[in-house]
Order: sequence, then C-alpha cells, then structure tokens
Amino acid sequence: MTLVFLSLLLLSLTTATPLIHLDLDYESFLKRSNPTWKWGSSLNKTGPTEWVSSLFGGNGNLGYQLYSPTPTTLQLDISSKLLWDDRTPDLVTPPSISKQNLTYYTGNFVKDQPRLPSGHFIITWNDNQTAPILAVGHMSLYNARAELNITTSTSGTGFSLVAWVSAAYEIADVVVVEIKPFGNNAGLPSVTFVPADLTQEPSCSHCVHNPSILPLNTSQISSTTQMTTIIQPHLKGTSHATSYSNTTIDNNAMYIVSLSPVLASNELASNYVSDQIQAALNMGPVTALKKEHEAWWHTWWPNGGFLTLDYSILESFWYIQLYKFACAARKGRAVHDLMGPWYIKGTPWVRFIVS
Repeated sequence: MTLVFLSLLLLSLTTATPLIHLDLDYESFLKRSNPTWKWGSSLNKTGPTEWVSSLFGGNGNLGYQLYSPTPTTLQLDISSKLLWDDRTPDLVTPPSISKQNLTYYTGNFVKDQPRLPSGHFIITWNDNQTAPILAVGHMSLYNARAELNITTSTSGTGFSLVAWVSAAYEIADVVVVEIKPFGNNAGLPSVTFVPADLTQEPSCSHCVHNPSILPLNTSQISSTTQMTTIIQPHLKGTSHATSYSNTTIDNNAMYIVSLSPVLASNELASNYVSDQIQAALNMGPVTALKKEHEAWWHTWWPNGGFLTLDYSILESFWYIQLYKFACAARKGRAVHDLMGPWYIKGTPWVRFIVS
C-alpha cells in the first residue's frame, strides 16, 4: 500500500501546479544532485557495465540507457513502452505447424505478449580498441540529458557525447545523440546500430518464433544526412520499425532515432518512424527542438515538488527519483508499466494492459 501511495504521489507531481512560487535558481540547485560517473585507466576503474548503473532518460514512451559493457565500448540501448509481442487468441496455429508440436499462441501472457527490444548502438574509438584514459559522465537533471566525455589518448584527444529524449514528443518523438571530437586531430568514434534479434522470441521450445527483420533500407536524404530503417515483422502480420538518421557536419555527428508502436503493416511502421525523424530534422534538433525539450523540463521542475535536506545523499535520491518518474510517466502517454520506457534484457515482464 505504501508503494502504491508513493507511486500515486509521484504521478500527481508530474502534473501538479505549484502552490507558491519559489525564488530559486533550479539549475544551480539541481546540479548538486546530478549523478556522476568517472572511470578509465588513469583511475584504474571500470565504468557502468550494465543497465542498473547506466546514464538514462525518457519521455514517457521512448527511453535510452548508456553504459560501458566492455572497457573499449559504449552501448546505448533504445527502447519503447509500445514494443511488445501481440499474440492474441485469434492467432490460430495452422495444422501443418500444430503437427510439429509448435504453436503461435500459448495462452501464457508472459510468452504471448512480452515487451520487445528494438536494438542498440555500439560506440568504439581508435583502431587499438584501448580503454579510455578517462571517462566523465553525468546526468543533467535540469536539462534532462546525459553528458559524457571520453578521453582516449594521453595527448588529451577524445569525444563528447550528449543524449536526450525529446520532451516535445508532439513535435518529434525521437532520441537525439550528439557526438563531437575534441583535441588535436581528434576523429569521430565508430557508431554501429545493432538491431534486436527477435528470431528467438518468445523463448519457449514449443513456440513459433518471430520472423527475421527485413533487409535494411538506407537512403540519402541530404548531402550530409542518411536515414536507415529496420522493419521487424510480427507473426500476426503486424510490424514495428526502428529508424535512425546520421548527420555529419564539420566533423560533428548527430543521430536521431525513432521507434514505431506495433502497427498494422510494414508500410505504416516505416512511415511512422521516417515522419518522426523528418519532423525533428525540419525543426532543427540541436536548436529549436532542444529548446522545446528543455523548456518542458524547466517548467516541470518547479511543479515537481521542492525538498531540501541537510543529508545531501537523501536529497539527491529524491530529485533523481523525480527525474526518473518524469522520464517514465507523462500525461497522455502509455501507462507506466514495470519497466517504464527502458527494456531490460532477460526479464519476463509484459506490457501493462488496460482493458
């Protein structure tokens, strides 16, 4: 009951109107609660190796998690509340499949309607694949973005990475990643998108697995921007799609990612993600769209509930939890389920169904 009450309280805070106006510099105040990560060979310390210690963000539907699964790579998971397997009782198993003791629909909702992954980016640097000399990352609570500097050589070269999920999702429902090199003769890291393999989903011996992804569709949409779309058919005949654009200008790179919900056809799923990315590009993702994103959070923080404590760790915990909940729940978006907008590999959790 206490957990339910706390959840309802936090949900109410995401839409609350402040009773009084505080003359407070929220940016400076929240900065002391920003969670920070430091690792690298100069510190003889490894980085956040899995999702439980990741830098993260969300907008009530889309989410990302940034961590370092190996000393020489970064991984950026992209996920959505609206990606699930959609097997329902009307999905009848053909007799030819039944004879093989296989089934399309099990009647077990954990197998029939689990949340699904979409894929992740792998980010590597230099040919030697060495661990960073120093990596410093933090979550900017006030601006709702992850900021990470990776120093890859003793001469001080490296790159910075900034990731955020558009709070202005009515304009463009996307994740934006900005990468800039620093230092003399510094180059961009290698960035590769790895689509999720759903051909082993669901994970049961008598289930018919999902189809393979369709061939990648990459198009040049401007002299500096490419867009790649990955379509994942579902066994039911529905589909979802992942799309990302890659823009490189003056040795700076920007990636914009969109995920579709489960839609009725390959074409609808593909059109959905390409429309979201095009809307972000038209808006100017690192200028106008970012301003809209930050404006939402800058308005939300004074409404989210103010608390200050002498015990600074507890105060930080409070504001990080407010940030996390506002990433996971928004008015008009999907219900906050067990995972929120972050897919957690290896869990049997299913989507939250409201009938």
